[in-house]
Amino acid sequence: MSNTKSRRNTKLKANDTVLALQGGQLRFSRRLDVKMWHPKHLEQAIELLTGTVDELTRLQSTTKLRQVDKLIYAQSVLIAANNNLASVTPKDPRTRGAERIEWKFGGLVDTNGHKALGSRADLNND
Repeated sequence: MSNTKSRRNTKLKANDTVLALQGGQLRFSRRLDVKMWHPKHLEQAIELLTGTVDELTRLQSTTKLRQVDKLIYAQSVLIAANNNLASVTPKDPRTRGAERIEWKFGGLVDTNGHKALGSRADLNND
């Protein structure tokens, strides 16, 4: 009987990772939005992603941080990478939130910005 009573009084303690998720310091996943419609984007993306991988590799090998702190810092590295990827040039010719849906190629296609890209001389294969 005393064993049952002591189990009821024992609270389950969440680990640091669960507490960080509950407190909003961590998310289950992070995404990177990579622009890739111009040849210059490839070089810039490689440079930014290589730096991100180097920083994450360095972070993984450190022994001075708790595991949850490594995860929080890793997510901040990914957020910074996403912000840097958003600033690659040339910029997106489309207006944010504007769509132009047309029937093409057997389905619906958002053609917003296609004319602007078609008129760029630097995208021709000359």
